[in-house]
Amino acid sequence: MDAMQELAQFAYEMKLEDIPQDVVDHEKLLLLDTLGVALAGSNAPGCREVVELMREYGGRPQSSFLVFGGKVLAKHAAMANATLIQALDFDDNHDEACCHAHCSCLPPALAMAEYMGGKTGKDILEALLLALEVQCRIGMGITSSIAFVRTGTLGFFGATVAAAKMLGLSFPQFVDALGIAYAQVSTTLQSNIDGALVKRMHPAFGVHAGILSCQLAQKGITGAKGVLEGRFGYMNLYERGCFDRSQIFKDLGSRWEVKSIGVKQYPCARDVHAAVDAACEFYREGVDPKHIAEVVITMPDAPFRVSSKPYEAISGHAVVEAILSGAYCTSVAFHRGFIDLDDFTEERLYDPDIVALAKKTRVVMDEHAAPKLKMPQTVQIILDDGRVLSKTCHVLKGHSTNMLTAEEVERKFRHCCEHAVTPFYYDRQQKIIEDIKDFENRPVQEIMDDLQV
Repeated sequence: MDAMQELAQFAYEMKLEDIPQDVVDHEKLLLLDTLGVALAGSNAPGCREVVELMREYGGRPQSSFLVFGGKVLAKHAAMANATLIQALDFDDNHDEACCHAHCSCLPPALAMAEYMGGKTGKDILEALLLALEVQCRIGMGITSSIAFVRTGTLGFFGATVAAAKMLGLSFPQFVDALGIAYAQVSTTLQSNIDGALVKRMHPAFGVHAGILSCQLAQKGITGAKGVLEGRFGYMNLYERGCFDRSQIFKDLGSRWEVKSIGVKQYPCARDVHAAVDAACEFYREGVDPKHIAEVVITMPDAPFRVSSKPYEAISGHAVVEAILSGAYCTSVAFHRGFIDLDDFTEERLYDPDIVALAKKTRVVMDEHAAPKLKMPQTVQIILDDGRVLSKTCHVLKGHSTNMLTAEEVERKFRHCCEHAVTPFYYDRQQKIIEDIKDFENRPVQEIMDDLQV
């Protein structure tokens, strides 16, 4: 049996009651974080335009847009909502699987819950947790270096599992839906390299495909069966045959990869967070960026492929490029000791002091580090008096082993709410926080209404 069919069987049979409470509690923290970054994402370049296009398509009013409000076809609402979540690159990450997770799995769960009617947060949690587990475990099994954006490619599978669980597909339909989704898998690193706005839509394409695939399976359309391990299956075609099957299934059902999903403390590519942490440490020690003659950042292959472009080579969308840029993000950290959403506004992007240091920054690949990991990363600075100082970050703040506290996640959530296209202030923020705490018992429409202006 293909590994995807085994994962499908696991997701099909498992119920929320079978999942440990500490996993559910961790998921609620991730859920609050995800909804916060979606609210802030509503104000990001390109997001309003995606929502407007989905409205123009029309169709039955099945599911709601986050923040903007109004209902359209479920697959179109979910596609727009996925874009909002990923837009600022502030959403959660499973570092070892090398993918963002909730941007692909939450939008179809929400959309199909509204589409079906009569659902509660409990139904969403079940679908969401199992979709996340499947997506992250596939990523854990991959051993190749990155060529395709795994947030995009793996998101096709996570989104399909979420939609299949919400729709209550039979097991054969579940398997067919995953095969149909595989026929649509796409996304490469080129959008990142070129700084294109479509980079933030990688999970949106998987979400659209996931819902469509499940609906096609309901109509009797069949899909490929050797989705992961077949001759032209995902692992052989997209990952060049480099995978470890045992890692996909290790302790399945007893060890939950959902608990290894971490929360970002900076609104930029996870690939540069370790370097940013190191730069922030220099700031706390009083290093004056005006006296830095050169910065050299050393990082493993996977983050290097995303974040190594020299600052002077940036030519794409300024915000997208800045979010991905090791040079820009560390320069901000050297100057301010932190990075927040305001650092990716037009005014801040062209701060002459930050730009000057970014132009003095080089990113090089660490050939000795495990290629698929984000860490360790070393930041070396050469001061204008000739001194050379160095700091290495081995464990990111926000990684599951160094997780943000509940209070820190709530603080981030409130910060994001205030950056929405129409800001959500204290009373609205508090209502959403209460929704998450009692998520299992909340009707879906109440949850969605609280997330719209």
